[in-house]
Amino acid sequence: MMKKLFSLVLVAALMLTLFAGCSKVPAKPSFEEGATMETAQTTKRIESDGTVRIAGLVGPTGIGMSYLFKSIDEGKSLNKYAYTIESDPSLVGQKLLSGELDIAALPTNVAATLYNKSEGKIKIISLATLNVLYLVEMGEGSESLADLKGSKIYISGQGSAPEYVMQFLLEKNGLKVGTDVNFSFEFGTHADLAALVASNRVMHCVLPEPNATISTSKASKEKITLDLGKEWEKAVEGTDAQGSEICMGCIAVNSAFLDARPKAVSAFLREYKASVSNVRSQTTAPEVVAGYKIVESADVAKEIIPRCNIVCITGDEMQEKTTGFLKVLFDSNKASVGGKLPDDNFYYKDK
Repeated sequence: MMKKLFSLVLVAALMLTLFAGCSKVPAKPSFEEGATMETAQTTKRIESDGTVRIAGLVGPTGIGMSYLFKSIDEGKSLNKYAYTIESDPSLVGQKLLSGELDIAALPTNVAATLYNKSEGKIKIISLATLNVLYLVEMGEGSESLADLKGSKIYISGQGSAPEYVMQFLLEKNGLKVGTDVNFSFEFGTHADLAALVASNRVMHCVLPEPNATISTSKASKEKITLDLGKEWEKAVEGTDAQGSEICMGCIAVNSAFLDARPKAVSAFLREYKASVSNVRSQTTAPEVVAGYKIVESADVAKEIIPRCNIVCITGDEMQEKTTGFLKVLFDSNKASVGGKLPDDNFYYKDK
């Protein structure tokens, strides 16, 4: 019964997130030697407690782990790891709850849902991606969200994070959905909507990366016009949510594993931070990311990495940035975060 319950919870939560697909474990990549891991620690492995089982996701949420995977394959990691790269967050969530995985990338609202429904069997230890949502338009485009009055805006996936974020931002700009603007959900997947954009047949839509970049690179009249992350910052300024951001992806840990092996989790965080630093700074990053098939090509990776806001944000800052985002989802649809806002124990703060 418990297994069925968690399966149902995951299905509901994943209707409210960005990433879906079939699980996929790529072969080890072949790419030229890139940057080395920039850890402050020795490369001596912490092997006494055994293997740490981790999972990344295809797409923006997995990009930050790419240099960690490289370090593992080169035998230079602090922990001894077994890793997999998946494109189905539901599978990753189930394995994290069951203990088949110890640490994994997840959409933030899915992690919140699992935390609430499992009574704390997972926690988040870091943010992985902030905003990946962009307004894509034909022609000159909008200078502000207020310019969208009277428009129809296409959004892929009704009852999803992009819908709730866009509704919140429009309201903060004085526009009411259903009166001043209308949403269309007739293209149910990001890929379907991206295909429409690529054929120059949409005036206004919201797309996540990498779909926004891929679709506009194929279109002659469409372009990315507004960064919804920047619009969020303006919308929450001076409110109780000031300091929050659009927190799309996170790194979660199995709580029992955390209790049993806190040093391994601390070592992972050091390595993940170093991996994120390399992704953000190294010229080899697009090849490394594409080599692990996290993004379809190095050319696409080069374009989207700056717009995916890859981060390693932990502790109090992680909680501050995440709480306001989850509250927006909660206010729109309580089920999107598991029926209630997660309490303070949802956020692990490394000592």
